[in-house]
Amino acid sequence: MVKISDVEKFSGNNIDVLCFGHFNVIHPGHLRYLQFAADGGGTLGVLLKSDEMIRLEDGGRHFFSIEERVDLLNSVPIEKEIFSTGSYSLVECIDKIKPQKLVLGHEVQKSNDESLREATEYCQANAIELVFHSGHSSSTGWLETGASISEKKAHTFRQFISSCKRRDVEIKNLGAITDQFCKLSGLVLGDVIVDEFVFCEPLGVSSEAPVLVVREQSHSKFVGGAGIVAKHVASLGASCKFISVVGEDDTGTFVMDDLNASGVRHCLITDTKRPTTLKRRYVADSQKVFRVSNLDDNDVDISIEQKIVNAVEKSIKNCDFIILSDFVYGVITPDVLKKVVELAKKNDVKLFGDLQCSSQIGNVLKFCDFDMIFPTEKEARLALGNKDDSLEFLSRELLRKSRCKNLVIKLGKQGLIAYKCEQSVTIESEHFPALSINAIDVAGAGDSLLAATSLSLCSGANVMEASAIGTMVASCAVERMGNVSVTKEQLKEVMTQLNNFDIGNS
Repeated sequence: MVKISDVEKFSGNNIDVLCFGHFNVIHPGHLRYLQFAADGGGTLGVLLKSDEMIRLEDGGRHFFSIEERVDLLNSVPIEKEIFSTGSYSLVECIDKIKPQKLVLGHEVQKSNDESLREATEYCQANAIELVFHSGHSSSTGWLETGASISEKKAHTFRQFISSCKRRDVEIKNLGAITDQFCKLSGLVLGDVIVDEFVFCEPLGVSSEAPVLVVREQSHSKFVGGAGIVAKHVASLGASCKFISVVGEDDTGTFVMDDLNASGVRHCLITDTKRPTTLKRRYVADSQKVFRVSNLDDNDVDISIEQKIVNAVEKSIKNCDFIILSDFVYGVITPDVLKKVVELAKKNDVKLFGDLQCSSQIGNVLKFCDFDMIFPTEKEARLALGNKDDSLEFLSRELLRKSRCKNLVIKLGKQGLIAYKCEQSVTIESEHFPALSINAIDVAGAGDSLLAATSLSLCSGANVMEASAIGTMVASCAVERMGNVSVTKEQLKEVMTQLNNFDIGNS
């Protein structure tokens, strides 16, 4: 167990590389930073801001004590020596530790902080190499182990439970929040997609050209896009109406039939000028080989826009929330968005937004003044035009520019980071690791997270409780091929597993 070294009396091994920060939360962005510093070679030192320094800078709200932050750093499996600034300034600490290299976040270069400016000048004057680390991924091979599936699951459960406890989230009490879902009613608006899976047997490589040859065996279709968000809302117990646009085709008929069978009320507006979006994926030996899309991603015309707004206006009186699930295929146009936001504010309805632009062009900053938005790290960087700065700086900039109350940054298999902004000044954050060890199809994770987190916030949960519940639901969604809605019973089972694990390891 690494303890805090006394800067004043430090006389240990020379510190080759020194990092600096508060390390109140350890998320993948911090892991990249530490790994980058460790890859520099030699002995790594981590200089923690003291409790006193944090109180002076930020009032100390939502920050853990130095002892708790040291414990958190100890969970990172990398050799290091940890220091606290104590009563010393950053420059004084650097002078006493005398590292060969100081690694700071890329955004520090733009900071107006006087102590950081002095540290930069000190390094330049004393031949200390100063390196600014960008927010991009670096090798994190030390995070991968040869552990068994059960060992990896236990490790992930411990991490998740630790995150919950740090934010006073009682897993045993989360069921009371999900029991309130049945009292909620809301709208889901966005692009409906039909996901078709063509399961194939691989036969080999063609002699005519270097292409894979497969034999079709079976087909499965699922309602996806904003449609699966609506299905998740309904299967988790809330009343849901889905508003979208379909073409005059068999795929549109499939959407209607599927939603009817799932108990999702809907207003599907037919646009004879465009097809219902269909994405056909070919799968061989459980691996997606390629995808063929049939779609029109132009904005719907004015007459369709008006029908969408009329449908929202007709239903909003009885709503607790509106979820906008935008795949940038033309349903949520600028005019539709503007009028829906106006209606939500007028009727005091909570707004949640998710914009997915993996293969389209979009900007999550179109969602301003929402209760919560859910971008991936890539989507956040694209929105801000920022490829270099740390995740922490990136998230704070996104909150500031969007004026949203809360934020979830999705990190794929590394989970998510939840942010709560209080009065546009103080930001509380926590990393929740992804719970699934054996993910089969990750495509629907974000949709289930969006639905569950939104419902939880509308049921009285705080941001951390809602993010924990959303993470649990996402773990259920990724363990099956195709978009299948997660039920309340499946969510309860994950809660029970985590609660029993916590009790058994107490």
